[in-house]
Amino acid sequence: MNASYSSLAAYLAHWRALKAGDSLSAKDGAILAQIDAAIGEILGPDARYLDEDCADSASRRHRDRAEAKLRRELIARDAITG
Repeated sequence: MNASYSSLAAYLAHWRALKAGDSLSAKDGAILAQIDAAIGEILGPDARYLDEDCADSASRRHRDRAEAKLRRELIARDAITG
């Protein structure tokens, strides 16, 4: 995967926008599948924390840890630049 996102926030924003789309083009569907696969491979069951509403401090900590792990691995894979 080539670096195409400037940050984890941009990566996740694109992923969330694609997930919210009603009818995706074949290209967007492929991008969503690629992002879903990467997130699933990196985080496993902890991927659920990326979508949770952080109503309490424990939820925020889980999400923050998942995002930190995802960020480190995506930088190593050249999927994001920083």
